[in-house]
Amino acid sequence: MYYFYLLQSIKKSSEIYTESTNNLKYRFSEHNQGKVFSTKRHLPWKLIYYETYLPEKDARLREQKFKRHGKGNQEMKKRLENSLGIFGESKDIKKGEGFTLIEFLIVFLIFAILIILILSGFRSFQAQTGLDKNIQSSTQLLRLARNYAISSKNNQPHSVHIENGQIVLFEGTTYTAANTSNQGINLTNGVAIDQINLNPTSSTTEIIFEKTTGTTANDGYIRLSQTNDPSQNQLIYIEPSGQIDLISGPIATTSRQIDSRHIHVILTRPILTASEKIYLYFDNATTSQQTIDIATNLSGGQIDWSGTVSINGQDQQIRLHTHGLNDPNTIFCIHRDRRFNNKSLKI
Repeated sequence: MYYFYLLQSIKKSSEIYTESTNNLKYRFSEHNQGKVFSTKRHLPWKLIYYETYLPEKDARLREQKFKRHGKGNQEMKKRLENSLGIFGESKDIKKGEGFTLIEFLIVFLIFAILIILILSGFRSFQAQTGLDKNIQSSTQLLRLARNYAISSKNNQPHSVHIENGQIVLFEGTTYTAANTSNQGINLTNGVAIDQINLNPTSSTTEIIFEKTTGTTANDGYIRLSQTNDPSQNQLIYIEPSGQIDLISGPIATTSRQIDSRHIHVILTRPILTASEKIYLYFDNATTSQQTIDIATNLSGGQIDWSGTVSINGQDQQIRLHTHGLNDPNTIFCIHRDRRFNNKSLKI
């Protein structure tokens, strides 16, 4: 047998609860023992009405229709007016006020799933952010080494030593771990270098940037990845020109991306603007392919020259200018858009 029933709170007569069950006596006992979440707030309860059904679905259907239709609420109130009046005037019968245990479990499950999804997304965001930060610091160190080499800092080439969790910038061509002039970064946030593929051999772990040109014979790439998910990774390419990129090969002419061949070199000696000239040498040439007269390329008290130089039929577009000319040192700036420059340059 299955039952559709109504309970009234003895403590608060306006509280009416309705449900269906296959064991009315046992279920009524559970209500008054506080084992039902939806009714434990208004103990004790009194059984004021029930209906008996043979099929369970009929009892469930009766419960659902009663809860869905306000008209049934009013009709039931009229039928039970005397019973409801025992404990004072009653409000309309409340249809499913509060949560049944099943409803509570469903809400709890949905809430738990949302928390899991939010935490998963946050962890993924943290991991990607950690990878991006390590990529940025690694490329900055590689570019710094090349810039030191181009500016002939201490009249030396500059190089980078690469290990699984560390990248170290050092002066010269021989790496010594104990050298106090080394500049290094340790990879963090669960990121490691899991691939090193540099010329001339698979065991090469150092990139040497040549003095004045910034070129390297150790071109190739290194790969940084998340240790807990290697599919999340990024390649850092080292071109023969010494250029450091996060993409491989030359950039299409339709691209607006510009490479890092915008460097600043500090000159500590005075520049004789009235008599000195600037000479450009491409591809390790022994004679200058472009001569720039400083006196005729002064603007606002600074050197400022731009032009196109054809090298073996390939145009190289360059801009040279200064900041703080002879004040007392000079910051010399070289701009080279990668779309229009593929030759090494010595100035």
